[in-house]
Amino acid sequence: MTLAKSFRITVSIISLIGLIIPGCTKKNDANSSMLIASAGDDLNVQVGNKVNLNGNGSADLSGNTFEYSWKIILKPASSNAGLENNTTATPSFTPN
Repeated sequence: MTLAKSFRITVSIISLIGLIIPGCTKKNDANSSMLIASAGDDLNVQVGNKVNLNGNGSADLSGNTFEYSWKIILKPASSNAGLENNTTATPSFTPN
């Protein structure tokens, strides 16, 4: 079994009123919604096996609509892994 080298993936949620909140942060002011971005638990995965991510814990506590934006921010130099469906709650990728 070969474990994948280090990958770091983040999710941001984008309020339709224009506020961008990166993963695991909260923001609240008079002109915005209270947004929570959750990328789910850390995972240990095998190289070559598809990984399904889950951002369904993300929310706008004010009930406003928001969008997802997932990005790989760290991966091995030799990797060409990319995210599939990175604007959904449940994107995936295959570490290599």
